[in-house]
Amino acid sequence: MTTRNLSVRLEGLDILLEELSTKRISKQLAQGVDHATSSLKESIRLSVLSYYNTSSEEIDSVLLRKSSSSATRGRNIIKSGLEYKFKPKPLSSFPLRESTVSVESRFMIPRKSAGNNLIKKTTAKAVSVSVRKGRFKTVAGKHGFGGFLQKRGTSKWAAIQGGRVSSFPKGIYERKQDATWKVEPFDRAPITRLFGPSVTDMIDNRLRFDPLLKNTVDNFDLLLGKFVTL
Repeated sequence: MTTRNLSVRLEGLDILLEELSTKRISKQLAQGVDHATSSLKESIRLSVLSYYNTSSEEIDSVLLRKSSSSATRGRNIIKSGLEYKFKPKPLSSFPLRESTVSVESRFMIPRKSAGNNLIKKTTAKAVSVSVRKGRFKTVAGKHGFGGFLQKRGTSKWAAIQGGRVSSFPKGIYERKQDATWKVEPFDRAPITRLFGPSVTDMIDNRLRFDPLLKNTVDNFDLLLGKFVTL
């Protein structure tokens, strides 16, 4: 998963960038660039929506350098290409479902004596998440079963330090160690929130692996030629 913005350089804009550095690009030319890019953005949007569980609103929300002026948008695209900002997307924001599974639970009896580690079979709520359309995958932690849906707002075992009651958002979490109880002071193990791919990751994936979309980007100068004269 990337944690940085995504910049998409488009074929054919390098010529206009040189012109922009020496003189002002005409309003008509800048608008033509904006119109061509709008067609590409629509192709990106449809490709992402057909593959991932996200929305048009989420895709639009990560687009940078938005402006109400078509000419201004066109000039920004000539300078920087298409830019999308990184925005974390919690795993719980995707479609999910819970089921009961059989697991082995290892825990320590809170007393100082030898052989106080016990393993017993029990049940737990498994969480399955659908990041890609039509595909649910069970969340598995690094220490066996680890993904669980937390619905409460506060909990002692959610505290990072001192056993204090700590506020945290609803979401899917994973325990950060396999033992249910620590040796001292017998507090619950700390947990960490799980995140899925960001919308920027989704866009980057489709730009790389959707052959039709990749061809459109690689030959953007042909699309641009329908709106402007290079």
